[in-house]
Amino acid sequence: MIDANKLKITLSEQELSSYSLTCDSIDYDNTETRRAFWSILDEAKHRTGFDAASDKIYIQVYPARDGGCEMFVTKLKSAGRPAVAVRQERLPESLLFRFAALRDMLAASAALSAAGYVLPSSAYEADGRYYLFLTVPAAGTVAPPATLPAAQKADALSPLPPMLPLPEKPAWGYQEPKPSVLPGLADLLGEFGESVDIAALPFLKEHADCICESRAMEIYASLASL
Repeated sequence: MIDANKLKITLSEQELSSYSLTCDSIDYDNTETRRAFWSILDEAKHRTGFDAASDKIYIQVYPARDGGCEMFVTKLKSAGRPAVAVRQERLPESLLFRFAALRDMLAASAALSAAGYVLPSSAYEADGRYYLFLTVPAAGTVAPPATLPAAQKADALSPLPPMLPLPEKPAWGYQEPKPSVLPGLADLLGEFGESVDIAALPFLKEHADCICESRAMEIYASLASL
């Protein structure tokens, strides 16, 4: 339980399979999916006391890289007959690169900017080495051409807005992801540094110095020209 109104459920690929589900087949309009969801929620109630049957709920499903998924169940606390709305979302794709010197990170940022990328980013320093963390928005979006004003480019890549109030009837939404741009980004950054497993990010956040919390790529690209 995250709090009294929100529950996180982690399912492995094997556990999904035991419910005859895959991330691609989840559809709340399907009777088998509904039966599986309520079986999962019933098990969650026995383990945590979280009762999803008494309120309208909103379920977000995030596919995991190992074939499983994460489900976030939120009570909406609205009056009327309980209903369910389900939305499947893609986790943002991310890259973490390490550079031997600050000048290498500056050069990498300048190269990204010249290629037209405007991506959420942060930077860290640990033991004399520099780390650049980049997030590609959820659908694998790539920045518009560099001829657009910077403000427009940033707007085009802004994360999805907060969820709007849900309709009364159960809803299902899924947007087919665009092709990933990670390979091209990794090749470009590989000219200046080396890729680091994204699993190292929590360690960096706790033990490294955060030298730029946001817009690191844009800031360092501008510094590279000085």
